[in-house]
Parts: sequence; C-alpha cells; structure tokens
Amino acid sequence: MNPVPSQFQAVFTQAQEAFATLALSVPSAEAKASFDAWMGQTLAKMGAVPRADFDTQREMLLALRERVAALEALLDAKK
Repeated sequence: MNPVPSQFQAVFTQAQEAFATLALSVPSAEAKASFDAWMGQTLAKMGAVPRADFDTQREMLLALRERVAALEALLDAKK
C-alpha cells in the first residue's frame, strides 16, 4: 500500500485535531457541519473538485474524443 503523500498528511492530521476539538466542545450535528465546511475549504485550496464535477467533465471529454475521431474518419474518407 502506498503511503500518504506528505502534503496530505498534514491536512489529515489537522483534520483529526480539529474534529477532536469540535467533538468535545459542540453538539455532534454542529460539529459535523463545521467539519464539513472546513474540509470543503481545505480541499478547495488543494485544487480538489467534487466527484460529480469530475464525472461531468470526464463525460464531456469522452464525447469530444468520439466527435474528433468521427471527424478524423470523415476527413480520411474524403482523401
């Protein structure tokens, strides 16, 4: 198994510490909301995107590749 990259290790450590602090100081629903917001901000700073956005972009790229292949085949046929 690959070790966690060092740039992520610090984030995970901070997340554990922040969650532990929140869990002791506020009700669980409030802690979860705060933790989710903090993780969202942290992941955004790291350039991460939501899975749904990634999947949408992937589908668009695949469709574009198919269209380019079809256009290339059309051009080759006209030669």
